[in-house]
Amino acid sequence: NNKAITLTGTDPNDPNVVGSTIITSSSGYSVNFDANEVSDSLLRGFTITGRGIYCYTDTSPTISKNIIRDCTTWGIYGEINTFGMAPAEPIISQNTISGNRGGIIYCDGPIVGNVISQNVFNTSGVVSGGGISFCNNIISDNIISYNYSVFRGGACYDCQGEISNNIIIGNASVIAGGGLSTCNGVIYNNIFAGNKCDNSGGG
Repeated sequence: NNKAITLTGTDPNDPNVVGSTIITSSSGYSVNFDANEVSDSLLRGFTITGRGIYCYTDTSPTISKNIIRDCTTWGIYGEINTFGMAPAEPIISQNTISGNRGGIIYCDGPIVGNVISQNVFNTSGVVSGGGISFCNNIISDNIISYNYSVFRGGACYDCQGEISNNIIIGNASVIAGGGLSTCNGVIYNNIFAGNKCDNSGGG
């Protein structure tokens, strides 16, 4: 309800504490931001598993120093902009997002300093990247590695903001862009290595 609440584990800087402080769900999403939360609504220092994090339109919370893993959904899902409402714009920083159905989708806030790895999007007939997709803000200083998409953009698909200072390695897709596909913003100072595609455009 738009409150400036910090929900935190006891030590967000200790990976052992974060790894043992778990929020999970088998239905819906494990965490929801759904009522105009902004950057002073903070989720920090948890392991999120099961069903990931959902950010509704008009929300822009801070999601930081979490482990988001092994979710049957995307790790972080932003609600698609409808009815003239502002898109979800969470600040996503210093998280480890791995082993999910996909990494981050439809989130238009900055994505900075995360490890986004081994997310596998394998639903055929749907356009989406394995790591990051449809996110239109700064994507910077992340390690984006070993993600897979059955269609386009193993690392990133249809991300229109600045993509800078990332390490983008070992990602793969079937159709186009093992690393990036359909990303039309300014792209600079990244390392691309070992990305591959079965059809066109390894990097």
